[in-house]
Amino acid sequence: MKEYTQLILSQRYKISALHKVGQGPTQMARIVGVHRTTISRELKRNRSPNGYYPQATHQRSKKRRTDRSHPFKWTGRCRRIVEGKLRHEWSPEQIAGWLGRNETFTISHERIYQHIHLDQDRGGRLHTHLRQQQHPKRISSKIAYKGSIRHRISINDRAAIVDGKNSNR
Repeated sequence: MKEYTQLILSQRYKISALHKVGQGPTQMARIVGVHRTTISRELKRNRSPNGYYPQATHQRSKKRRTDRSHPFKWTGRCRRIVEGKLRHEWSPEQIAGWLGRNETFTISHERIYQHIHLDQDRGGRLHTHLRQQQHPKRISSKIAYKGSIRHRISINDRAAIVDGKNSNR
């Protein structure tokens, strides 16, 4: 199987020229030397109402790559925003969604829960603002469980009359 590589700027210029003359993804893929789904995905992701611009597309691609290689750090500003929303009884899922729409950074709800639990371990009170309190998981006992019959008698210890009832069928 061929190893995946990112499109380079010259390939994007070829895609732009071929797209302008009306070539389809399959023909473009043969000329550029990539799979047709790569062409389709590239055009779908980067085409604007005014057309496909290879230079701008390449810059956005490089930015996505560098952003991915530098994960977001839990900064003081981020912590203050999250803790403020928690104190106003927002759920971590709501906070994560709000950050994605209104801020330049995103944080998953799982990361917010991790922060809450770390705060709780340090003696903090953030966990008290959660709508549903997080209770430790109950450890089930193998001796007493739902559906068990108390004082049951083993089938081997049943009365002899019961054996006679079964043989008549």
